[in-house]
Amino acid sequence: VWKGPLNNGEFLKDITEIYVKRELERTHKKFVFIHKIKNRYFSALTWATENMKNHYTFAIYINGKIAAFTTGFATNFDEIIFPRLAIDSNFNYLSPGKLLINEMVHWRQINNQPYNFDLSRGTERYKFEMGGIKHLNYRFIISHK
Repeated sequence: VWKGPLNNGEFLKDITEIYVKRELERTHKKFVFIHKIKNRYFSALTWATENMKNHYTFAIYINGKIAAFTTGFATNFDEIIFPRLAIDSNFNYLSPGKLLINEMVHWRQINNQPYNFDLSRGTERYKFEMGGIKHLNYRFIISHK
């Protein structure tokens, strides 16, 4: 668990590679170097991970390699919102994402940390398997003439 600004460049490189690999697998696209660079150096989420005090990153290691990670931010409402979660597909058979979430809950219990984990929007199967419900997101554009 990392809490607060994360300034470990090697770790950020490793989780970026996992995130990009998983995204490309999910969308059935080929590896594009610029995609990796964009996520590592030009993503607002990466910047926030490196700089924000209310940041949390959790990672599960299997045989010395990152099998799954998530990164998110605490709110003023006793919750942490996790917009980024990815697993290394080499460890699919071990369900490292669910293992990671279970360990996060355990960590929260023994450290008396923010109670609610919001896995952010999306329709990934694990979110529904862990009790998530489908809901609409609304966006309002207020303009004046």
